[in-house]
Amino acid sequence: MTSRRSRGAFTLIELLVVMAIIATLMGLLLPAVQKVREAAYRSECSNNLRQLGIACNNYHFNAGYFPTGGGISGGRTVTTGVIGQGKNQNWGWSYQILPLLEAQPLYETLVDATVQSTVVKAFTCPSRRSPGFNSGVFRGDFAGNGGIGLMTSSAVNLANPSTYPSSGVFLTGALTATSSIPTVRLTDLKNGASNTLLIGEKYVPTNQYDTGAAGDGAVIGLYGPSNIRGVGIVSATNDNAAGGPFPDRNSSATGMNQMVAGIPDGGWGFGSAHPVSMNVCFGDGSVRRVVYGTTNLARAANTKNTNPAYSVDD
Repeated sequence: MTSRRSRGAFTLIELLVVMAIIATLMGLLLPAVQKVREAAYRSECSNNLRQLGIACNNYHFNAGYFPTGGGISGGRTVTTGVIGQGKNQNWGWSYQILPLLEAQPLYETLVDATVQSTVVKAFTCPSRRSPGFNSGVFRGDFAGNGGIGLMTSSAVNLANPSTYPSSGVFLTGALTATSSIPTVRLTDLKNGASNTLLIGEKYVPTNQYDTGAAGDGAVIGLYGPSNIRGVGIVSATNDNAAGGPFPDRNSSATGMNQMVAGIPDGGWGFGSAHPVSMNVCFGDGSVRRVVYGTTNLARAANTKNTNPAYSVDD
């Protein structure tokens, strides 16, 4: 009678071979999975931007002008407890379009802190961070076009685009009992709505996603780098951008408008977490990609520009 020998556990060599095969397969599949995930994230980001663009255009249809950039100081309105409308509203475009994003109750909430700490998914890009990110305030990933700003000769500071307040779509000013915030109409876009930057992704250092970088505060609120960005130009007579938009990167700089290797670490620049290019919504509501380093994006950011000679799509 022949005895049958039972099979024991895997030998160490067999186990190592299986693990090596699994590791190889994972190494082959991981890049593909990452590409698919990023494609989905970019699509969601683009859809969110399109929602914001449509909301701004619907706002224009109702009011006769685009939302404003808001004031630079003070509360929501001159009169406490009163929700101002349009150019009489001290908080900027991101607040003014809330009713058009199915967020009317949030718009009508009278407690400023509540409004600023509530997540509105349309203002987020999933490639960067979770839409639930909230550290006292809701920090969105998009910013309105504040126009062009002059780079210094040493290229160490990206000028506040409010230096050129008439070149952007979202303008700022002092809201008082007798004065309102300046407005921009479609007819003011000299190069046409389809050629004018409306809203883009804002640059944020990668190592400051969770802590909040300079210019990465509450996206809903007053005029500032948290919801308004600009494009730096080489000189007052040269409308080429100083390096164009940039991909998010790790940074040790914490101050406003600091430049490291030509890249703005916080402050007033556009950029994103996507590889190769960022998403931008134009004045007609269309969303396109802008390749990093595009040197003529300033022409699209300047509402006074009449030179259509630029290319932004990748």
